[in-house]
Amino acid sequence: MDWKSHRRLLAKYKNKLAAHGFLRALLLGLAAGAGALFITLFIYHLIGEKPPVVLAAGIPGAVFALTLLISYFVMYFPTKKKVARALDDAGLQDRESAALAFKDNGSEIAELQRKDAHEKLQSFESKDLKLKTPRRQIVSALICVVLCAAIAVVPYDFLSLRSNSEPSEEQLRQEEIIRDLIEKLREEVEKAKNEEELKEELQEIIDDLEKELKESDTALDKAAKISKYEDELDRTFDKHESAKDLGAALEEHEITEKLGRAIHNKDTEMVSEALDELREKIKDDEKAKEELEEALKDAAEKAGKQDDKLKEAIEELADALDKESEEKKLDEAFEKAEKEINEALAYEKELDKESDALEELMEEAKKQLLNGEEEQPGEGEEEGEGEEPGEGEEPGEGEGEEPGEGEGEEPGEGEGDEPGDEGEGQDGEDGEGAGQGGNYRQNEMTEQFYDPVSGKIAYGKVFEVYYSEYLEAMEKGEIPEDLQKIMDAYFTALS
Repeated sequence: MDWKSHRRLLAKYKNKLAAHGFLRALLLGLAAGAGALFITLFIYHLIGEKPPVVLAAGIPGAVFALTLLISYFVMYFPTKKKVARALDDAGLQDRESAALAFKDNGSEIAELQRKDAHEKLQSFESKDLKLKTPRRQIVSALICVVLCAAIAVVPYDFLSLRSNSEPSEEQLRQEEIIRDLIEKLREEVEKAKNEEELKEELQEIIDDLEKELKESDTALDKAAKISKYEDELDRTFDKHESAKDLGAALEEHEITEKLGRAIHNKDTEMVSEALDELREKIKDDEKAKEELEEALKDAAEKAGKQDDKLKEAIEELADALDKESEEKKLDEAFEKAEKEINEALAYEKELDKESDALEELMEEAKKQLLNGEEEQPGEGEEEGEGEEPGEGEEPGEGEGEEPGEGEGEEPGEGEGDEPGDEGEGQDGEDGEGAGQGGNYRQNEMTEQFYDPVSGKIAYGKVFEVYYSEYLEAMEKGEIPEDLQKIMDAYFTALS
């Protein structure tokens, strides 16, 4: 038997199997692509946004193509063995598989077997090779297509995990305060006559502040973040004050201590006076001149990092002292040093003004965020004669400008200046006092927020400072993770 002629007979059945396999792969790819589209649309419905067209078409298209190719060539491509097995199942009764297995065997029995298979195949018709309808693939594809069609008509905000409720008035108020703060901070930085490097640093800090404020939920959290970035702004301004470093270095030496103090205080008149005194002191005094030269060189090394002109002027003055220079040259060196110091101080005064302006904006924003509402623990808020809170270190029950029951400069039902037990007494030790209110004033944190006129404590500001310190400690890794959960719950309850 000629094997080539036998292969020609097999070709039409192979093509039929190939078409059937491609159809199954196509349906499988369609189901996979539709499934990918459904998942993509479902995710974006949860987000509450419409997906980009490129993404919505690209992901399902890629999944469809990959599934089609992989499933066809791995699962459904009609290899010789698959064709032989299909024909045997259709009626050849293992003749084709045996002929394929022994096609290279030259024995007489193998030749007879191949001849028998060939004759049987010649009498076999294409309609006899019946292939099953791929019902499973059809159903899967239809289900995925229906799901895609269904989710496509659902509004994107219907399944969104984002809050569907309108923002509360308080949220809108806080957002407006933050927008106004960021806008004013940027305007203040832009209009100031600063170096570009400093402007860029300040704008980056404002960008970071804006980002963190957007991630903050409560007014207390926002106020704490603003306090944190107030400190960051102060550090940035300090870094650009070169005269401050010079003043600190000069104060370390006795001969230049007054000049250093004048620079530290940004007092230009005192700077001129201190330089005149130095000029007089070094006349005909080589030891004083050497001492001044050493002090100036040391100061020049430690300062002037942000101002090359200032550093150069100090170094020139030191050099003029080192040489046997003319009186005129020394005078010029003193004049130049005074000029550069005063210009540096003038620049630093401008920085102070800008720093104060930014701080004022941030303090006002914090005040607005907290809305003037102050935490006033305790029950009594009626008029009376006490000046300090009642029970414990927090306000309690009673009369007074601060809650408390009783008369006196300290709360309690007995008369006296300090709370105590029962009876009367100057120290309140015999009175029926409310507790440890006397320690209240000793608390530095709350004392700075005590208003003697209203007799109230601005607890909103106290909590803001505490919370800011807590966040800083947490960022440094100083608070254990289990304790963080407790502290978060505590501050959340306060806000």
